[in-house]
Amino acid sequence: MAEPVQEEITEFYRSGQHADAFIMQLDFEQGRLRRHQDMALQRLKTATGKNRVPLFALGGFQPIKGGRQAADPQPGLGCSHSEAILRLKGLAAAPEKPEAPEVAALIAYFSGLLAAGLAKLLTRGDFGTLRPVFVSPLPGAETGALPWGLSRVLESACSQAGAEFTYRPLLFRGASVAGVQTTENRPAQVNSLMPLRDPAVRNRFVVLVDDVVSSGYTLRAAGEVVNLYNEACARGLALAKTVATVRDQSGAEIL
Repeated sequence: MAEPVQEEITEFYRSGQHADAFIMQLDFEQGRLRRHQDMALQRLKTATGKNRVPLFALGGFQPIKGGRQAADPQPGLGCSHSEAILRLKGLAAAPEKPEAPEVAALIAYFSGLLAAGLAKLLTRGDFGTLRPVFVSPLPGAETGALPWGLSRVLESACSQAGAEFTYRPLLFRGASVAGVQTTENRPAQVNSLMPLRDPAVRNRFVVLVDDVVSSGYTLRAAGEVVNLYNEACARGLALAKTVATVRDQSGAEIL
């Protein structure tokens, strides 16, 4: 039987009040993780040593050096896919002024790509017959908060893709968890990943979305944490993966 607080949070999600529900869930889960710290540490130790989460990407990311304009500008954006990624990464917090046309164009560009990518995975059968598929942003490593631009893209993409997909934040970043040893000596950004327990996603598919994937380690670790904590089946999807041969270690499939 669900706890009363969790039932209230679920009702907030169902009514579309995602922001309020997410804040309530954070308070609830932080208390739960403090009470069960040993269990949380063990889950993270197990999760960070595995690499079973499949990764996908919607395009390539070419690091831009010296402010040089990249080729192949995208229609309606006036910049390349790589430059558009950088602009989206800059939208970490909600703008104080009304949304500018260039911001709206950026959100529309990536939400269209993401909706098409999700539809392709659905058509291929990557999600089996389970519906809905939950789509969640990966929190920023710098602030620990959900990036505003990426969250807007996910919400819009799920709306375009229809009832098959549901926007649902499932991860946040807490303080670095002491005592967690990762197999590849990865930094605290992995150790600080904290999942939200959500009964709605149990035995369902979850797509964790990030802006750029290079090694794939953080995205896979995040997927394993979600799998363990929610008994779910995670997939990682990036808006782009690095194309430089030396840096592309993720093995992500470009859709």
